[in-house]
Amino acid sequence: MNKQDFAAGGNEQGPAQGAVPPWEVDDVAARPVLNNTPSVIDPDWDEACRIAELLGFGQEAVTARKRARKPYHPATRPKLSPEEAERWNRQERRLLDLLNKRAWKKLATALTDIARQSHPLDPTTLQQLHYLACTLAGGDWPALPEELRHEGGTLVQALADLARLLQLALEEDLEWAFDQGLADLSPYLMGDRPTEIQLLNPYPVAVEGLVESVLERLGERFDLERRVGPRFQASRLYFRLRQLPGLRVQEQDFLQLRESAGGQAFFLNFLGRQGLIHWRHDPNSIRDALEYLWLAYRQECEYAEEPLVDLGLTDLQPVAETEVEAFREALSRGVAYLNNQVGETLAGQRFLRHLWRKYLRHYQGVLARIEQPDCLGALVRIRGALADEIEPELEFTLAGLATRLRHWRLVEESYMRGLALDPDNLEETLNLAAFYKSRSRYVEARGLLSKALRLRPGDPFLQRRLRAVADRQDLQSQQSPYLTPLPNGKAAPAKELEQLGNLELLSLAAMATGLQFDGSGHLRAFSEAEQLIFPHEGIRDRMVRELLTSHGLLVYRYSQEQSYRVQGLLFDFDTDRVEWVLNAQSATYPDLAPEVAALRLLRDRLTADPAVITGLWRQVAGHDLLCYAQHCFKQLGWYLDSSDYVWEMLDSLLQHLPFKQAMALVDLAIAETQGDLAAQRLSLRQAGKAAVRYIQSSYEKAILREVELAEEVRVLESESLWVRLFRMDLTQLGSLYYQMVPGEVTFASS
Repeated sequence: MNKQDFAAGGNEQGPAQGAVPPWEVDDVAARPVLNNTPSVIDPDWDEACRIAELLGFGQEAVTARKRARKPYHPATRPKLSPEEAERWNRQERRLLDLLNKRAWKKLATALTDIARQSHPLDPTTLQQLHYLACTLAGGDWPALPEELRHEGGTLVQALADLARLLQLALEEDLEWAFDQGLADLSPYLMGDRPTEIQLLNPYPVAVEGLVESVLERLGERFDLERRVGPRFQASRLYFRLRQLPGLRVQEQDFLQLRESAGGQAFFLNFLGRQGLIHWRHDPNSIRDALEYLWLAYRQECEYAEEPLVDLGLTDLQPVAETEVEAFREALSRGVAYLNNQVGETLAGQRFLRHLWRKYLRHYQGVLARIEQPDCLGALVRIRGALADEIEPELEFTLAGLATRLRHWRLVEESYMRGLALDPDNLEETLNLAAFYKSRSRYVEARGLLSKALRLRPGDPFLQRRLRAVADRQDLQSQQSPYLTPLPNGKAAPAKELEQLGNLELLSLAAMATGLQFDGSGHLRAFSEAEQLIFPHEGIRDRMVRELLTSHGLLVYRYSQEQSYRVQGLLFDFDTDRVEWVLNAQSATYPDLAPEVAALRLLRDRLTADPAVITGLWRQVAGHDLLCYAQHCFKQLGWYLDSSDYVWEMLDSLLQHLPFKQAMALVDLAIAETQGDLAAQRLSLRQAGKAAVRYIQSSYEKAILREVELAEEVRVLESESLWVRLFRMDLTQLGSLYYQMVPGEVTFASS
């Protein structure tokens, strides 16, 4: 018989019955030696094979027992009189008291006495408890008659099966047998099966304490410390750590348990819970913890329709302000695992639902700032797992993240679902109003702000916002001189290119070159083309505003919902949806396309007055340097916040440094940041901010020549259309472009 023929379960027929020894002392005082003391659990090999064949120890029988979900129902017994019921209740309490005291010999004696008389106790439970007590007590004990097994399984049956497996297994299979026994005990340790003993009445027991005592006694009886080794030691360590608060579990103990623990669900669940508590140990801690929990959940699906996910939230501590970035990085890796590895099965949906309610919802503020499609996808899947059970917290988290990732349809849908159940949430009502305002949907925004004023009457801040939206709604209903009213309407007079400034000409040429014309001659703007043209929103807004106010560009309004206008300081547009109308021509080059004519005019001006190139070079080079920094950061997976501060800081490098040295300063800051990452002094999400700080701190050293910068000239790997037009089509500066500072720039003809 090989190890595939063994599995947890079964009763056995022991040797012939003998006299019951008059045990007067507890088993703790008298512990027989394993190899010298005969025992009822020492059958010969033929007897072991007979028991295995009788009870079905094959793999199919194991699977059937695991999947059995039938609850335990004791056999129907004759109705007892009140006196009889009281007498047997006392007997049952006495047996359970001996069990709780771990008095195995006295328990075996008492069970043997009861079995010799007529009794109303459940015979199968009594026989299994008797076998377990006899095994743990040691010595010769009479075997009780074999009974049927409980189809749904019981705690006593699983413990007796563990003892029987260890007895029947060969020495080389003992570790395997020990794992099989733990697998049958796992659902009771996880809380997915009832942990009660029912001889006459249901009686709950402390399952972890009982299992721990049984394992320790089995370890003594079978020398499991030596014969099983790491797995037995891991089980003892598990029970020791389970008695500690989560935060008091030391890292070395946790790592030791992870190294030697088996694949049982209770091990995996504990490791997952501890990984969530001790996420600071490793950036992958949360990811690994969620993997452990998912594996445990899938195992327990064999036993329970919907297993539990025990996370012990009382031990989870709030994230300190100094740890937010590190926690965000660790959590983002965990969410990516959920999105990619947890399947779309029913078990996967239920697992995501458990995880949201018991863990993720407590960190929704951090989730809303993990600007990754994986995070958004995972939250959408969690929403699907909740089905009709709408949770406003999840909906608002989804809306905030979708706003950052520009998934506009999902933003509105999530806000509406959340506010349907939480209509008095003032903060989220204002967020939805701000979303409508940014989309030029002033009617909806005005309605929400009016509702907010009813929730907080007389608030001056809300009154100002309501007046601003009302003004924009009034402007939206007027005819703007900067809009073509209808597809077939008459456009504003064309703007002469000769009247535009140098930077406006260059911007118009770059915009018209980077975007595509449709059949009606309109330019459609998309985010990909926008990034090629303008790396910084401040540059884009300023240049587009100047082109619109000068009538070189018009905004084509084609619906009430997608309307854009410029009026004084009021400027609303979204480059993902806007349609531009190019409204410019040149009297000098009337036969050329506007973007080509703009380049020709700019070249003529630079040729006539080479001094003009100095100011234009400064603006283009600052634009180019920002493109270079963004390209380098993107290659490393870092994030560069292109705020006005970053733009001004990079632009200031060019006041005293040639462009090639400004690039070298960026390289130096990146190298310093990579060193900090390698030394684990900061997380990946903090790298971009750290690199910007290094640029700022080393700027003065570079000016004072305290930092040696590279002298070689390198051509940028990534350039915008704006920069290419200036460097190649206009000035033909070539490599000189990288060696100049503003005071030294001169026009160089080809």
